[in-house]
This record gives sequence, C-alpha cells and structure tokens, in this order.
Amino acid sequence: MNMDHVTLTLPVPSPMLSPNARPHYMAKAKVTKQHRQAAALVAMGALNRNEPRWKRASVQLAWTFPDKRKRDQDNLLARCKAYFDGLRDAGLIDDDSGLTHLPMTIEKGDEAKLVMTVTKV
Repeated sequence: MNMDHVTLTLPVPSPMLSPNARPHYMAKAKVTKQHRQAAALVAMGALNRNEPRWKRASVQLAWTFPDKRKRDQDNLLARCKAYFDGLRDAGLIDDDSGLTHLPMTIEKGDEAKLVMTVTKV
C-alpha cells in the first residue's frame, strides 16, 4: 500500500493550549499529554505499520465550529502543537519541524471538530 496522505478527525484542541491562556503549568501539561496521545492513537489507526516515517509533509487544518464567531488563526494553529507532536509519536512523521502548514479553513457546522490532512512531500 503506497500511502501519500492521511486524514485525521480530531476534537478541537482545548483553549488551555492557546498562547493567550494562563492555566497552571501542571493543568496545561496534563491537557497537552492527553491531546498528544489522542492524535497519536488516531494516527496509528490510519497507518500501515510498514510505512516509513515521512521526513517532510504538509498539513492542512479544516476547522468546524457550531457558530460563526471570528477566531484567531495563529492561536488555533498554536493549539495544535500537541497534535503535531502526536503525529511524530505515532510514527507518521520524522519530526514536526518538517511540517509545512497550508492555509486553514474555518466553517460553520453541526459540531466542533478539526480535520487534519497530512500529505507526504
């Protein structure tokens, strides 16, 4: 199986992971670990065990929220750091420094979710 992209559906990352949040460091560490593990589990479920780690990849984020409020795209991207680390933990990418971030989309929908498409470069 030649796999050149993976699409993962994940929950919207906690606001505690935003650079603007000021949670206690232990509370933030717990939430970060949970998000990192969640992304790793979802990515492992989508992987063929024989596939090597990708050295370089692009990632596109498609956000869905149940309202039309404006959201700061920089903060949304920063909230995904634990998810990107989880991709590395799962063996999908070699290192998140090889990720190229494509423009994200934000749409109104029935539920809050994040669809992350990672494509081998």
